[in-house]
Amino acid sequence: MLTNQEYRAIRRAARHIERSKKRFDFWGSARPADINGVGCPAAWIGFFLDMPNDLYEFAALVAKRLGFRDLLSFLQELDAIDNDWHYNNRKAAKVLRQFADNQRSKVNVK
Repeated sequence: MLTNQEYRAIRRAARHIERSKKRFDFWGSARPADINGVGCPAAWIGFFLDMPNDLYEFAALVAKRLGFRDLLSFLQELDAIDNDWHYNNRKAAKVLRQFADNQRSKVNVK
């Protein structure tokens, strides 16, 4: 289940990735230094959550914050939505939005 802060961070990351193709790199798992940096979806989510930097495991820490065992589990959840998003910023944004909405609907159903 996502908190409102996490939901908003995922939506902001999706919007940022969609608008800024140069800022999206599937392999960029480090925390972007600033809004003009480069990162993967998890890195941008962590950036918008204002999580502290961890040089080696930042994306994995973000995945754990979102309730996943590890980064791979988070990526598999995104792949279940669309497994062709890894190198396309618009598809990545769409997958992130759908993921956030799916998680939010789980909360609303309970």
